[in-house]
Amino acid sequence: MNRLVIVGNGFDLAHELETKYEHFLKDYLIKHIKKSLENDDFSFDELIKVRAINGYTISGENTMGYVSKITIENMIESQYIKWTWRHKRNIRNDNIDPNKVYIEIELQSKLLSSLIGESKWTDIEKTYFDELLEAFKKRNDEGVGKSFKIEKLNNDFKLLRTKIIEYLKIIDKPITNYFDYRGGLFKSVKNPETEYLKKYFGKENDIETTKLDNLFFINFNYTRLLRHSIKQIKQRNPDINVKYFPIHGSLNNPENIIFGYGDDSNKHYQDLEDEDNNEYLKNIKSFYYPNESHYIDLINALYEQEYDVFVFGHSLGLSDRVLLKTIFEHKNCKAIKLFHRGSKESQFSKRIALSRHFTDKIKMRSKIVDYSDEDII
Repeated sequence: MNRLVIVGNGFDLAHELETKYEHFLKDYLIKHIKKSLENDDFSFDELIKVRAINGYTISGENTMGYVSKITIENMIESQYIKWTWRHKRNIRNDNIDPNKVYIEIELQSKLLSSLIGESKWTDIEKTYFDELLEAFKKRNDEGVGKSFKIEKLNNDFKLLRTKIIEYLKIIDKPITNYFDYRGGLFKSVKNPETEYLKKYFGKENDIETTKLDNLFFINFNYTRLLRHSIKQIKQRNPDINVKYFPIHGSLNNPENIIFGYGDDSNKHYQDLEDEDNNEYLKNIKSFYYPNESHYIDLINALYEQEYDVFVFGHSLGLSDRVLLKTIFEHKNCKAIKLFHRGSKESQFSKRIALSRHFTDKIKMRSKIVDYSDEDII
Protein backbone atom coordinates (compact mmCIF):
# COMPACT_ATOMS: atom_id res chain seq x y z
CA MET A 1 0.00 0.00 0.00
CA ASN A 2 0.99 3.65 -0.41
CA ARG A 3 0.56 6.60 1.93
CA LEU A 4 -0.01 10.22 0.92
CA VAL A 5 0.97 12.81 3.50
CA ILE A 6 -0.62 16.21 2.85
CA VAL A 7 1.31 18.97 4.62
CA GLY A 8 -0.08 22.47 5.04
CA ASN A 9 0.78 25.70 6.78
CA GLY A 10 -0.06 24.33 10.23
CA PHE A 11 3.11 22.23 10.02
CA ASP A 12 5.28 25.33 9.59
CA LEU A 13 3.40 27.13 12.35
CA ALA A 14 3.86 24.18 14.72
CA HIS A 15 7.61 24.65 14.24
CA GLU A 16 7.45 28.37 15.01
CA LEU A 17 7.66 29.77 11.50
CA GLU A 18 5.48 32.87 11.18
CA THR A 19 3.83 31.87 7.91
CA LYS A 20 0.22 32.93 8.45
CA TYR A 21 -1.17 35.52 6.08
CA GLU A 22 -1.75 37.53 9.26
CA HIS A 23 1.99 37.47 9.98
CA PHE A 24 2.78 38.72 6.49
CA LEU A 25 0.18 41.49 6.56
CA LYS A 26 1.29 42.72 9.98
CA ASP A 27 4.92 42.76 8.86
CA TYR A 28 3.96 44.63 5.69
CA LEU A 29 2.06 47.35 7.57
CA ILE A 30 4.61 47.69 10.37
CA LYS A 31 7.40 48.26 7.84
CA HIS A 32 5.44 51.11 6.26
CA ILE A 33 4.71 52.66 9.67
CA LYS A 34 8.36 52.45 10.73
CA LYS A 35 9.60 53.86 7.43
CA SER A 36 7.21 56.78 7.74
CA LEU A 37 8.39 57.52 11.27
CA GLU A 38 12.05 57.33 10.27
CA ASN A 39 11.68 59.62 7.25
CA ASP A 40 9.01 61.88 8.73
CA ASP A 41 7.09 61.49 5.49
CA PHE A 42 4.64 59.24 3.69
CA SER A 43 5.60 55.63 3.08
CA PHE A 44 3.78 54.16 0.10
CA ASP A 45 3.67 51.63 -2.70
CA GLU A 46 1.08 50.61 -5.29
CA LEU A 47 -1.22 49.15 -2.60
CA ILE A 48 -1.05 51.48 0.38
CA LYS A 49 -0.08 54.96 1.55
CA VAL A 50 0.88 55.40 5.21
CA ARG A 51 1.82 58.41 7.29
CA ALA A 52 2.84 58.05 10.93
CA ILE A 53 2.90 61.47 12.61
CA ASN A 54 4.45 62.41 15.96
CA GLY A 55 2.35 64.65 18.15
CA TYR A 56 -0.55 65.52 15.88
CA THR A 57 -4.28 65.19 16.31
CA ILE A 58 -6.39 63.83 13.49
CA SER A 59 -9.79 65.43 13.27
CA GLY A 60 -13.04 64.37 11.66
CA GLU A 61 -15.65 61.83 12.56
CA ASN A 62 -13.33 58.94 11.63
CA THR A 63 -10.76 59.81 14.28
CA MET A 64 -7.82 57.41 14.34
CA GLY A 65 -6.90 57.87 17.98
CA TYR A 66 -3.35 57.28 19.15
CA VAL A 67 -0.95 54.63 20.32
CA SER A 68 2.42 54.73 22.03
CA LYS A 69 5.53 54.86 19.82
CA ILE A 70 6.96 51.83 21.58
CA THR A 71 3.98 49.65 20.72
CA ILE A 72 4.13 49.75 16.92
CA GLU A 73 3.63 45.99 16.72
CA ASN A 74 0.35 46.39 18.60
CA MET A 75 -0.97 49.11 16.32
CA ILE A 76 -2.29 46.63 13.81
CA GLU A 77 -4.77 45.15 16.28
CA SER A 78 -5.55 48.40 18.05
CA GLN A 79 -9.17 49.44 18.43
CA TYR A 80 -8.11 52.92 17.35
CA ILE A 81 -7.04 51.94 13.83
CA LYS A 82 -9.78 51.86 11.23
CA TRP A 83 -9.15 50.89 7.64
CA THR A 84 -10.94 52.63 4.81
CA TRP A 85 -11.02 52.34 1.06
CA ARG A 86 -9.40 55.41 -0.48
CA HIS A 87 -10.36 57.76 2.34
CA LYS A 88 -8.05 60.59 3.34
CA ARG A 89 -8.25 62.16 6.78
CA ASN A 90 -7.78 65.80 7.72
CA ILE A 91 -4.87 66.71 9.97
CA ARG A 92 -4.42 69.88 12.05
CA ASN A 93 -1.30 70.96 13.89
CA ASP A 94 -2.49 71.53 17.45
CA ASN A 95 -2.55 69.49 20.67
CA ILE A 96 1.03 68.37 20.10
CA ASP A 97 2.13 65.44 22.24
CA PRO A 98 5.64 64.10 21.38
CA ASN A 99 4.87 60.81 23.09
CA LYS A 100 1.98 59.98 20.78
CA VAL A 101 1.94 58.64 17.25
CA TYR A 102 -0.99 59.11 14.89
CA ILE A 103 -1.47 56.86 11.88
CA GLU A 104 -3.01 58.04 8.61
CA ILE A 105 -3.66 55.22 6.14
CA GLU A 106 -4.97 55.41 2.61
CA LEU A 107 -5.54 52.04 0.95
CA GLN A 108 -4.93 52.01 -2.80
CA SER A 109 -6.33 48.51 -3.32
CA LYS A 110 -9.84 47.23 -2.80
CA LEU A 111 -8.39 43.72 -2.42
CA LEU A 112 -6.12 44.86 0.39
CA SER A 113 -9.01 46.78 1.94
CA SER A 114 -11.07 43.58 2.04
CA LEU A 115 -8.19 41.72 3.67
CA ILE A 116 -7.52 44.29 6.39
CA GLY A 117 -11.01 45.57 7.09
CA GLU A 118 -11.46 46.23 10.81
CA SER A 119 -8.26 44.26 11.49
CA LYS A 120 -9.93 40.93 10.72
CA TRP A 121 -7.50 38.79 8.77
CA THR A 122 -8.83 36.47 6.10
CA ASP A 123 -7.52 34.10 3.50
CA ILE A 124 -5.98 36.03 0.60
CA GLU A 125 -6.81 33.46 -2.07
CA LYS A 126 -10.43 33.14 -0.95
CA THR A 127 -10.83 36.90 -0.71
CA TYR A 128 -9.34 37.32 -4.17
CA PHE A 129 -11.91 34.92 -5.61
CA ASP A 130 -14.75 36.76 -3.85
CA GLU A 131 -13.51 40.04 -5.34
CA LEU A 132 -13.17 38.33 -8.71
CA LEU A 133 -16.81 37.29 -8.65
CA GLU A 134 -17.85 40.80 -7.60
CA ALA A 135 -15.89 42.29 -10.50
CA PHE A 136 -17.53 39.80 -12.84
CA LYS A 137 -21.03 40.63 -11.65
CA LYS A 138 -20.41 44.36 -12.07
CA ARG A 139 -18.58 44.12 -15.40
CA ASN A 140 -21.46 45.71 -17.33
CA ASP A 141 -22.64 48.21 -14.73
CA GLU A 142 -22.52 51.83 -15.73
CA GLY A 143 -20.44 54.11 -13.55
CA VAL A 144 -18.35 51.34 -12.00
CA GLY A 145 -15.00 52.82 -11.06
CA LYS A 146 -11.54 51.48 -11.67
CA SER A 147 -11.59 49.74 -8.29
CA PHE A 148 -13.90 47.07 -9.66
CA LYS A 149 -12.05 46.43 -12.90
CA ILE A 150 -10.59 42.96 -13.25
CA GLU A 151 -7.25 44.27 -14.52
CA LYS A 152 -6.76 46.29 -11.35
CA LEU A 153 -7.71 43.32 -9.17
CA ASN A 154 -5.28 40.99 -10.94
CA ASN A 155 -2.48 43.52 -10.76
CA ASP A 156 -3.03 43.99 -7.01
CA PHE A 157 -3.06 40.23 -6.51
CA LYS A 158 0.21 39.93 -8.43
CA LEU A 159 1.79 42.62 -6.25
CA LEU A 160 0.63 40.84 -3.09
CA ARG A 161 2.07 37.57 -4.41
CA THR A 162 5.44 39.26 -4.93
CA LYS A 163 5.43 40.79 -1.46
CA ILE A 164 4.44 37.49 0.17
CA ILE A 165 7.31 35.70 -1.54
CA GLU A 166 9.73 38.40 -0.38
CA TYR A 167 8.46 38.04 3.19
CA LEU A 168 8.71 34.23 3.17
CA LYS A 169 12.27 34.39 1.88
CA ILE A 170 13.23 36.41 4.93
CA ILE A 171 11.62 34.11 7.51
CA ASP A 172 12.52 30.84 5.73
CA LYS A 173 15.53 30.04 7.87
CA PRO A 174 17.14 26.62 8.37
CA ILE A 175 15.42 24.65 11.13
CA THR A 176 17.37 22.11 13.16
CA ASN A 177 16.62 19.91 16.19
CA TYR A 178 12.90 20.72 16.08
CA PHE A 179 11.51 17.32 15.26
CA ASP A 180 9.87 14.88 17.63
CA TYR A 181 10.77 11.40 16.38
CA ARG A 182 8.21 9.70 18.62
CA GLY A 183 5.10 11.04 16.92
CA GLY A 184 3.69 13.77 14.75
CA LEU A 185 4.88 13.67 11.15
CA PHE A 186 7.20 10.76 11.86
CA LYS A 187 4.25 8.48 12.64
CA SER A 188 3.58 8.47 8.92
CA VAL A 189 6.40 5.98 8.31
CA LYS A 190 4.87 3.29 10.52
CA ASN A 191 3.39 0.22 8.85
CA PRO A 192 -0.41 -0.07 9.21
CA GLU A 193 -1.76 -2.27 11.99
CA THR A 194 -3.97 -5.30 11.40
CA GLU A 195 -7.22 -3.78 12.69
CA TYR A 196 -6.62 -0.66 10.65
CA LEU A 197 -6.22 -2.70 7.46
CA LYS A 198 -9.33 -4.75 8.19
CA LYS A 199 -11.49 -1.71 8.85
CA TYR A 200 -10.46 0.59 6.05
CA PHE A 201 -8.87 -1.61 3.41
CA GLY A 202 -11.06 -4.67 3.83
CA LYS A 203 -8.02 -6.91 3.78
CA GLU A 204 -8.23 -10.43 5.23
CA ASN A 205 -5.97 -12.96 3.58
CA ASP A 206 -2.86 -10.87 2.99
CA ILE A 207 -2.84 -8.73 6.11
CA GLU A 208 0.38 -10.19 7.44
CA THR A 209 2.24 -9.34 4.24
CA THR A 210 0.81 -5.85 3.74
CA LYS A 211 3.34 -3.11 4.39
CA LEU A 212 3.99 0.47 3.48
CA ASP A 213 5.61 0.55 0.04
CA ASN A 214 5.73 4.23 -0.83
CA LEU A 215 5.46 7.41 1.19
CA PHE A 216 4.36 10.42 -0.86
CA PHE A 217 4.73 13.86 0.73
CA ILE A 218 2.52 16.52 -0.89
CA ASN A 219 3.77 19.88 0.28
CA PHE A 220 1.41 22.85 0.00
CA ASN A 221 3.97 25.15 1.64
CA TYR A 222 6.76 27.11 0.01
CA THR A 223 9.34 26.88 2.81
CA ARG A 224 12.19 24.40 3.21
CA LEU A 225 11.03 22.95 6.56
CA LEU A 226 9.36 19.81 5.21
CA ARG A 227 12.31 19.01 2.95
CA HIS A 228 14.56 19.03 6.00
CA SER A 229 12.34 16.62 7.91
CA ILE A 230 12.04 14.28 4.91
CA LYS A 231 15.82 13.97 4.79
CA GLN A 232 15.75 12.79 8.39
CA ILE A 233 12.92 10.35 7.64
CA LYS A 234 14.91 8.84 4.78
CA GLN A 235 17.97 8.43 6.98
CA ARG A 236 16.01 6.58 9.65
CA ASN A 237 13.86 4.52 7.25
CA PRO A 238 16.02 3.49 4.29
CA ASP A 239 13.66 0.62 3.34
CA ILE A 240 10.71 2.91 2.55
CA ASN A 241 10.58 4.68 -0.79
CA VAL A 242 9.93 8.38 -0.11
CA LYS A 243 8.80 10.81 -2.82
CA TYR A 244 8.39 14.55 -2.48
CA PHE A 245 5.84 16.69 -4.37
CA PRO A 246 6.24 20.47 -3.83
CA ILE A 247 2.88 20.94 -5.48
CA HIS A 248 2.85 24.74 -5.30
CA GLY A 249 6.55 25.25 -5.90
CA SER A 250 9.23 26.48 -3.53
CA LEU A 251 11.15 29.62 -2.66
CA ASN A 252 14.15 28.24 -4.53
CA ASN A 253 12.30 28.97 -7.77
CA PRO A 254 9.93 31.85 -6.95
CA GLU A 255 8.95 32.36 -10.59
CA ASN A 256 7.28 28.91 -10.55
CA ILE A 257 5.33 29.38 -7.31
CA ILE A 258 1.61 28.70 -7.72
CA PHE A 259 -0.54 31.19 -5.86
CA GLY A 260 -4.21 31.64 -6.64
CA TYR A 261 -7.60 30.00 -6.24
CA GLY A 262 -8.23 26.32 -6.89
CA ASP A 263 -11.93 25.56 -6.88
CA ASP A 264 -13.10 25.07 -10.44
CA SER A 265 -16.16 23.24 -9.12
CA ASN A 266 -17.55 26.47 -7.66
CA LYS A 267 -21.07 27.08 -8.99
CA HIS A 268 -19.99 30.43 -10.47
CA TYR A 269 -16.78 29.19 -12.09
CA GLN A 270 -18.44 28.12 -15.36
CA ASP A 271 -19.75 31.66 -15.77
CA LEU A 272 -16.17 32.94 -15.67
CA GLU A 273 -15.07 30.49 -18.35
CA ASP A 274 -18.05 31.30 -20.56
CA GLU A 275 -17.17 35.00 -20.47
CA ASP A 276 -14.31 34.31 -22.91
CA ASN A 277 -12.00 36.75 -21.14
CA ASN A 278 -8.72 35.27 -19.92
CA GLU A 279 -8.36 37.96 -17.24
CA TYR A 280 -11.00 36.15 -15.15
CA LEU A 281 -8.98 32.91 -15.17
CA LYS A 282 -5.45 34.28 -14.73
CA ASN A 283 -5.11 33.20 -11.10
CA ILE A 284 -6.89 29.83 -11.15
CA LYS A 285 -4.41 27.24 -9.88
CA SER A 286 -5.39 24.38 -12.18
CA PHE A 287 -3.97 26.23 -15.20
CA TYR A 288 -0.52 26.37 -13.58
CA TYR A 289 -0.15 22.76 -12.46
CA PRO A 290 1.03 21.59 -15.93
CA ASN A 291 4.01 23.98 -15.72
CA GLU A 292 5.83 21.39 -13.61
CA SER A 293 5.83 17.59 -13.59
CA HIS A 294 4.81 17.35 -9.91
CA TYR A 295 1.08 17.39 -10.60
CA ILE A 296 0.98 14.72 -13.31
CA ASP A 297 3.46 12.58 -11.35
CA LEU A 298 1.15 12.76 -8.34
CA ILE A 299 -1.95 11.92 -10.39
CA ASN A 300 -0.14 8.89 -11.84
CA ALA A 301 0.85 7.84 -8.31
CA LEU A 302 -2.81 7.73 -7.26
CA TYR A 303 -3.43 4.91 -9.74
CA GLU A 304 -0.49 2.76 -8.64
CA GLN A 305 -2.24 0.99 -5.78
CA GLU A 306 -4.49 1.57 -2.76
CA TYR A 307 -3.45 4.30 -0.38
CA ASP A 308 -4.40 6.16 2.77
CA VAL A 309 -4.00 9.87 3.43
CA PHE A 310 -2.52 11.65 6.43
CA VAL A 311 -3.38 15.36 6.73
CA PHE A 312 -0.88 17.50 8.66
CA GLY A 313 -1.63 21.16 9.24
CA HIS A 314 -3.74 21.74 6.15
CA SER A 315 -7.01 23.63 6.64
CA LEU A 316 -8.61 21.76 3.72
CA GLY A 317 -9.89 25.10 2.48
CA LEU A 318 -11.62 25.61 -0.85
CA SER A 319 -8.63 27.36 -2.41
CA ASP A 320 -7.08 23.88 -2.90
CA ARG A 321 -10.27 22.06 -3.74
CA VAL A 322 -9.38 21.04 -7.31
CA LEU A 323 -6.47 18.91 -6.07
CA LEU A 324 -7.83 17.73 -2.72
CA LYS A 325 -11.06 16.49 -4.27
CA THR A 326 -9.04 14.46 -6.78
CA ILE A 327 -7.05 12.81 -4.01
CA PHE A 328 -9.87 12.15 -1.55
CA GLU A 329 -12.51 10.90 -3.97
CA HIS A 330 -10.19 8.59 -5.91
CA LYS A 331 -11.21 4.93 -5.84
CA ASN A 332 -7.80 3.94 -4.43
CA CYS A 333 -8.15 6.24 -1.41
CA LYS A 334 -9.26 3.99 1.46
CA ALA A 335 -8.68 6.02 4.61
CA ILE A 336 -8.09 9.63 5.68
CA LYS A 337 -6.43 10.41 9.01
CA LEU A 338 -6.91 14.00 10.19
CA PHE A 339 -4.17 15.12 12.54
CA HIS A 340 -5.37 17.81 14.92
CA ARG A 341 -4.28 20.31 17.54
CA GLY A 342 -5.03 18.15 20.52
CA SER A 343 -8.80 18.17 20.81
CA LYS A 344 -11.90 16.55 19.37
CA GLU A 345 -13.17 20.00 18.42
CA SER A 346 -10.11 20.52 16.24
CA GLN A 347 -10.63 17.25 14.40
CA PHE A 348 -14.36 17.92 14.12
CA SER A 349 -13.66 21.21 12.33
CA LYS A 350 -11.37 19.35 9.94
CA ARG A 351 -14.14 16.85 9.22
CA ILE A 352 -16.49 19.66 8.24
CA ALA A 353 -13.83 21.14 5.94
CA LEU A 354 -13.17 17.70 4.46
CA SER A 355 -16.84 17.24 3.58
CA ARG A 356 -16.63 20.14 1.12
CA HIS A 357 -14.31 18.05 -1.05
CA PHE A 358 -16.71 15.13 -1.38
CA THR A 359 -19.75 14.71 -3.55
CA ASP A 360 -20.53 11.29 -2.07
CA LYS A 361 -20.88 11.91 1.70
CA ILE A 362 -21.38 8.20 2.48
CA LYS A 363 -18.00 7.36 1.00
CA MET A 364 -16.48 10.26 2.89
CA ARG A 365 -17.70 8.99 6.26
CA SER A 366 -16.41 5.49 5.53
CA LYS A 367 -12.90 6.88 4.89
CA ILE A 368 -12.41 9.11 7.94
CA VAL A 369 -10.19 7.44 10.53
CA ASP A 370 -11.54 7.54 14.10
CA TYR A 371 -10.36 10.31 16.40
CA SER A 372 -7.31 9.55 18.50
CA ASP A 373 -5.69 11.65 21.21
CA GLU A 374 -2.31 10.67 19.79
CA ASP A 375 -2.91 12.15 16.33
CA ILE A 376 -1.50 15.56 17.18
CA ILE A 377 0.43 17.72 14.78
